[in-house]
Amino acid sequence: MNATKLVVFAIVVVLTGCVTTGPVNPAVGTWSVETQTGGGGSMSTWIINEDLSGVLRTDQGQEVAMKNTAFADGKLTFDAAFEFQGTEIQLKFVGMITGDEVAGEFQSAYGNASAQGARQ
Repeated sequence: MNATKLVVFAIVVVLTGCVTTGPVNPAVGTWSVETQTGGGGSMSTWIINEDLSGVLRTDQGQEVAMKNTAFADGKLTFDAAFEFQGTEIQLKFVGMITGDEVAGEFQSAYGNASAQGARQ
């Protein structure tokens, strides 16, 4: 292969990579999040995958699946269900992602709790 063909081939390979690789969804990643309730604060780790599946790991060792996760125009929402003293508690997170920060609130039948954090 002569030098001209090699250069053209290299350019095609680079451009093909640019075309087939789309932007990463800003919600994707691992997040360290603090939640504040009337009873105090707690930390959790959120892991959101490219297909928007994910898990929420609490500092008490619980791990629950994120369900119905959606991200559009900076707004992140997902549902999660926790077991607390034998009762299942349904939560809905509604918040915004700005750069590497997330802020919003968990909504439940027992009240709301603010949450804010950053990408790890």
